[in-house]
Amino acid sequence: MIRENILIGSDRFFNIRSFQSKYFTMPRHLHAEYELVWIDRGFGKKSIGEVIKPFTDGDLTLIGPDCPHLFIADDAYYADNALRCHWRVIQFSRSIFPTAMTELELFKPIHTLLESSEYGLDFGSRSEESIRPWYDSIEAARGFGKLTRFYELLAFLAGDPSSFRLNRDKPTTPHETSDDVVTRVYNYLLHNFNRRITLAAIARSVNMHPTTLCSYYKKYTLKSIFDSLMEIRIGHACRLLVNTDLSVAQVAYESGYENISNFNRQFLRLKKVQPKAYKKLYKGLDLGGRDISEEMSL
Repeated sequence: MIRENILIGSDRFFNIRSFQSKYFTMPRHLHAEYELVWIDRGFGKKSIGEVIKPFTDGDLTLIGPDCPHLFIADDAYYADNALRCHWRVIQFSRSIFPTAMTELELFKPIHTLLESSEYGLDFGSRSEESIRPWYDSIEAARGFGKLTRFYELLAFLAGDPSSFRLNRDKPTTPHETSDDVVTRVYNYLLHNFNRRITLAAIARSVNMHPTTLCSYYKKYTLKSIFDSLMEIRIGHACRLLVNTDLSVAQVAYESGYENISNFNRQFLRLKKVQPKAYKKLYKGLDLGGRDISEEMSL
């Protein structure tokens, strides 16, 4: 896992930056600062802590300190040279807030917001009109006006009833590594989970011996490569069970399983219920803006 060292100048309260690119260049990483990421235009998948879910235009996520994360553009961006992702971020540290913020009534909602961000906080897709003015006004402000405007944005988000934690538990901080082998393996699994995958093919994709790769991956993720593959596949299956009318056998096939018995066994292992029971439990359920079918545990 790569630890990013974010530099915030002594003359600034935080970093606010805009990006345009065919895809997101930063591999799976973490940092000591908070990060508010707004996808102005773009679609793909995001991995926040131990959850993978799709994102599209307007997606807004608040990521807490030491929470591993990764954004991956859809395959369409790699095939079409005209497509570009547009996103804006605000990176900030705890030091810009009063030390006694838990005792100040005005700051209590913001304190709760920051605590929740350590689990990854999802605000869903926000319209351009509801978010762009905040970013623009913060960039345009000067002096303490910039800080107070940012406080106002956080207070606004703290009052959003549609936000929800992405992870049930705080993500554990993996071992750090200076290269991106783990991220490249993860990307390979994410892009190929619905087809037959062999360890030899994964190893070739990162130019490592299969045995060496298995040991390396487990050292830095605390799980095996095929445990990660299973969790990605089952997460995808959950989304299909809830959002489509496909049969369990069809869902298994679309999720990369060639054997229905193996699919049922692995589904039960991760979700503690059989696929049919899961479908009956969650299909059509009103979750107050939270679509559990989009959450894909790593």
